[in-house]
Amino acid sequence: MKVFNRRDLCALLLTCGMAYFLSIAAAEDTPQSLFARGNYLYEQGNYQEAIGRYEEIIRRGILSADVYYNAGNAYFKNGQLGKAIVNYERALLLAPRDKDTKKNLEIAQNKIVDKVKLPSTILLQRLLTDIHHAFTLDETLRFLSILVVILTVLIALAFYMIYARRALIPVIAFVAAIAVAVSISCGIKIYNRENAQEAVVIVPKVTVHSGPGEQYSVQFAVHEGTTFRAVKSLHGWLEMYISGDLRGWVKQEAVEMVWPVM
Repeated sequence: MKVFNRRDLCALLLTCGMAYFLSIAAAEDTPQSLFARGNYLYEQGNYQEAIGRYEEIIRRGILSADVYYNAGNAYFKNGQLGKAIVNYERALLLAPRDKDTKKNLEIAQNKIVDKVKLPSTILLQRLLTDIHHAFTLDETLRFLSILVVILTVLIALAFYMIYARRALIPVIAFVAAIAVAVSISCGIKIYNRENAQEAVVIVPKVTVHSGPGEQYSVQFAVHEGTTFRAVKSLHGWLEMYISGDLRGWVKQEAVEMVWPVM
């Protein structure tokens, strides 16, 4: 019968020890452990380290409203207003009805130096806009699928139940109108996601030029947290549109797109 000599025993113990510590390191590197560690660091007031944990989760391609919300809080506490707003906006894309995110975003926006006056809108337009933004793309697509099924069933009933056709036609028209409105909402959400139009200034102050380069004249300056619509990019510069005549070019490194996040 073979037995371990002292050298073999030491090698075995060393191997087992390394495997144990590697397993612990792997466990601490999961998204769940990173999130928990980030939350702990945040509670301890170590906001920069907490940000690192949240950003590591995001770099792995994990889209979570909770991660973006907590990252926004950490950036806000760390004095990085622009990055805080970016993450709050991303959290709202995934959880558009979350009251805490809306409240914190409003608090952050109130600290923006630039107060942009948006054009006034009528009540119906505001109502439709609020409804559009209250649901995620996935939720809107699921609702549209349900409407299509209901519409198909109603049309089939109207086709086979001639005596009920007159009563069903107004119902079919109503459901069809809602389905069209929801389809338009889906189209807008998909277009906005694919074209990634919204961006936020993430540096304390940046000058806006009349063209894509330092050689162009300075139009005005915008401060951290200002949100605008990105029109196009060229040679490291981004054409921006805020409102009315407020448009121009800024260095791309001074801003961050809200979506996509990858």
